[in-house]
Amino acid sequence: MRQRIDTDDLEIGMFVAELDRPWLESPFLFQGFLIENEQDLATLREVCRYVFVDPERSRGTAAQRKAPQAAANAAQISVEAPRARLRRPPVDAVRANDPRRFAESFQQVMKLQKRAHLALIRMIDERRIGRLVSFEPVLDVVRELTERVVENQNVALWLTKLREQDEFNATHSINVAILSIAFANHLGYEREALHAIGLGAMLHDIGLTEPSNDIIRQKIRLSEADFAVVRRHPMDGLFSLKRCHELPPMARDIIRSHHERIDGSGYPHGLKGDEIPRHVRIVGIADSYDAMTSDRAYRKAMQPPDALAELHREAERSFGHALVQSFIQCIGIYPVGSVVKLNTGAIAMVASTFPGERLTPLVLLLKDSLGRHMTPRRMVNLATASSGSGRTWSIESVVDPSRHGINVTSIAVDEMRAFG
Repeated sequence: MRQRIDTDDLEIGMFVAELDRPWLESPFLFQGFLIENEQDLATLREVCRYVFVDPERSRGTAAQRKAPQAAANAAQISVEAPRARLRRPPVDAVRANDPRRFAESFQQVMKLQKRAHLALIRMIDERRIGRLVSFEPVLDVVRELTERVVENQNVALWLTKLREQDEFNATHSINVAILSIAFANHLGYEREALHAIGLGAMLHDIGLTEPSNDIIRQKIRLSEADFAVVRRHPMDGLFSLKRCHELPPMARDIIRSHHERIDGSGYPHGLKGDEIPRHVRIVGIADSYDAMTSDRAYRKAMQPPDALAELHREAERSFGHALVQSFIQCIGIYPVGSVVKLNTGAIAMVASTFPGERLTPLVLLLKDSLGRHMTPRRMVNLATASSGSGRTWSIESVVDPSRHGINVTSIAVDEMRAFG
């Protein structure tokens, strides 16, 4: 039986089954979720006065102890708790991330992206000609990138909208690193762990060779021979780094196992459940999300909300429901880069989100209510914006950018140049 609990009395581990308001008026994407950390508690207390908790789906709380047998039947994959949360900026500080400050942050992050790209390309070149591979230049970039993500994850996430292809596909690796660091920070990992996770994410595809890269990019269906080539890349990557004795164990885990799935369907070793470390699944989720939201030879990129919905549908067999739900909470109901229609009729792209107020992000206006491209484009904070008539602005729906003549990558590149 569900219990009504004031949000001040909520605990980590409780399963929130119902809010005191419609779900669509909240920053939570799906109905029902497990409270994973202090950020979840803070968001709930900001949005709601009370919620309804399901004791049978709760874990390790007073609510669960009232229904021990039911809770045991609903046991989920265990997730080790991080040792300590990083200090996150208060909501007021995040709000201070106004359009001007948001724009000013791009220059530093752009330089980091370029350095990461060069470091990855040099590393793969060393691997190809048989030289001793060194990960230190990549780690240096990861350390700086971690600081930028912790300081302002929205600016870093904007970079994941750049979809330029290259020989090694360094862009994808950088995107996965940004997403993984942001997600691990959301879960409360310490900085050294963030560095290791970011490094593993940056190097997760280091084992890809030219044939396997071509197969992934071009083929719709893989033959057994094709799949055998692709399946080798985690171990090939680990082998190429075998002399890097100081490579963190967490990074090694990620390179080796980022394609493993909890139902045992993954590769290279068919690991199941808790055999796959949490930090590996963090990067696996980021890898899958970036792949789904990128164009492929055989399909168009999925829109961010559709990709989140797909991750949610596959959660129980892939990465676990609780961890996928946490990823959705991390990047929000309207992830950075989503193209949306406002209630004014204007079309905009989500540029930044605020904790606890995922329904009112900072957006970049692309088209006015008459469908005309806006020149110049301008940033608007939906939490404070209103029309000339005093009408509050809000998001009406997510739209397919191609149907409105919008190329997200081109816009991201244009804005980068403008800010650079």
